[in-house]
Amino acid sequence: MSSGNAADGDYLAANPAIYGNYTHPFVLNKGEIVEIVLNNLDPGKHPFHLHGHNFQTVWRSEEEAGTFQESGVTSDSFSSTPMRRDTVVVYPNGNLVLRFRADNPGEFL
Repeated sequence: MSSGNAADGDYLAANPAIYGNYTHPFVLNKGEIVEIVLNNLDPGKHPFHLHGHNFQTVWRSEEEAGTFQESGVTSDSFSSTPMRRDTVVVYPNGNLVLRFRADNPGEFL
């Protein structure tokens, strides 16, 4: 009998409700391509690491560029050969766009 948590690896893991009332889970389908826009609204440089997946950095702004939404950048500006990393530095008051394939099943923070 299932204990009813996501670690069981059964069909319940795809149900966002199983993660609890005070969480905001993103349940991804295997093979799904995900893009994350990350805005650094701080004057310091910050390393960013995505648990469970390597990612491509398809866009990284210069320092003090503001938010991605304010930059006017579109996917046409993305690198055609993006670097693949597990950690990247987000510049002060800058932004970046990460892309990864959901190909590593599990629960990640």
